[in-house]
Amino acid sequence: MKDQGRIENGKFLIGEAAYSTIILPPDTENISRNTFSLLQQFIHEGGEVISFSTPDKVDGVDNTDLATMLHTKGVTSADSLSGVVMELLNARNSVKIRHNKGNLFHQRRRYADGEVIFLVNSSMEEKTDGQLIVPAGSSLYELDAFTGKIYCYPCNKNGIAAFEIDPAGSLLLFIGSTRKKFPVRSDQQVSKPLPSLNKTIISRGQENALPVDFCDLVVNSEKFENIHVSEATDRAFKAHGFAAGNPWNTSVQYRRNIIDRDTFQTGGYSVTYHFLIDPSVDYSAFRLVTERPHLFTVRVNSVMINAEKDEWWLDKSFGVYHAGSLLRGGDNVVELSVSPMRILAEIEPLYILGDFGVVPEEIGWSITSAITELQLGSWKEQRLPFYSWDVQYSKAYDIRETSGSYVVQLGQWTGTVAEVYVNDSKAGIIAFDPYRLDITPHLQQGMNDIAVRVTGSHKNLLGPHYNDPDKGLASPWHWKGINEPIPGEKYQMIDYGLFDDFELLH
Repeated sequence: MKDQGRIENGKFLIGEAAYSTIILPPDTENISRNTFSLLQQFIHEGGEVISFSTPDKVDGVDNTDLATMLHTKGVTSADSLSGVVMELLNARNSVKIRHNKGNLFHQRRRYADGEVIFLVNSSMEEKTDGQLIVPAGSSLYELDAFTGKIYCYPCNKNGIAAFEIDPAGSLLLFIGSTRKKFPVRSDQQVSKPLPSLNKTIISRGQENALPVDFCDLVVNSEKFENIHVSEATDRAFKAHGFAAGNPWNTSVQYRRNIIDRDTFQTGGYSVTYHFLIDPSVDYSAFRLVTERPHLFTVRVNSVMINAEKDEWWLDKSFGVYHAGSLLRGGDNVVELSVSPMRILAEIEPLYILGDFGVVPEEIGWSITSAITELQLGSWKEQRLPFYSWDVQYSKAYDIRETSGSYVVQLGQWTGTVAEVYVNDSKAGIIAFDPYRLDITPHLQQGMNDIAVRVTGSHKNLLGPHYNDPDKGLASPWHWKGINEPIPGEKYQMIDYGLFDDFELLH
């Protein structure tokens, strides 16, 4: 604003955008000198300011002229988005919005030839419905942000257009003064599910994974057994002069003030991880993953091993070890040691990757055989508790009728997104209600293979898992206060998976 702003004809211009109302957000305390001058000119030329705060400083210095400006005509002070404030905000809007239920937000942009309005229902539980009231004689169009297609949107002769938006859904509309020829979106009133030619085939897209997040630490000849990696890191850094523990969690680096402490000539530590493998499992192709492998000497069951060159997992700082030949049925021990100490030598979980299953134990988890035929339902209950990637559900269909619409419809499912593939080509995604996708253009007459790939998230893999954290939140402090290992069944996880089979409707 201070660099790009200017005032012309009572409008506040920033770049190519012009504003008739400026909002000072809550907790604003300071305004730059240039912005202050622009606001004074804006108010003088008839611009409106709505202030949700009472800033009293200009360029960091107390300024009485600022307080005077905030009490002049054209400035409205408010504590919240009250009805009066909303009326003021909508006074100059030619398009009015009314809605019921849900949690509706909107954004609008005015252009020379019309206005764009973006409606979003931020509720995750309930639909929202309402009306858009547009100027008489206007034309209304829906812009499909997924396909790029444009449709005429129904609006009665009084300029009232009804809308209904599903939970987490949105609607993008354009109101123009000229009439264009675009199709009306079909109602997609599909009638019945079509029978598939085979049973649903279910397969995971990647290897399974098991994180090991408890370890034994030896530092300064002192041993700490069976402690969480976050506590182990704090103890390792405290032993090397960092009173608060791990500096990457307890402080903020200013310029290079932390990294420049990497001047260790002595010290270091060793940390060991234990994990169980059922002796009946083929572990010859298993891989291990540790972070920052260049810092550590790594031994698997007492044998030194090096990370594979140019191979990584999740992140380029996650090194991969082809350790299958060094593993064994029963207890396995992986040791990481660093000497001298290094500023980047945090102690993180060890990861095991491979074709296996993971089952809960009284303490933590163990590796067993993978389930050969996955079923509908929770991945967690099918020996995939930490699996974070995609699982594919596919069926074959014989399409004879070429008229009408064909829609993939999901029932109950949990994931971050579902991708739909038709004959191995991506047809689109399903992410929110009503959990359906029109795949008509992607079908061919005769045999078609339709697959839905549900993707989870790294929440189950990376955590947090302990102390019943609020879902959706993760900070370094969610890995504090983990005093002892817990049964695998007590880990906080999300039940990802397709619980009801998908249907093809026509």
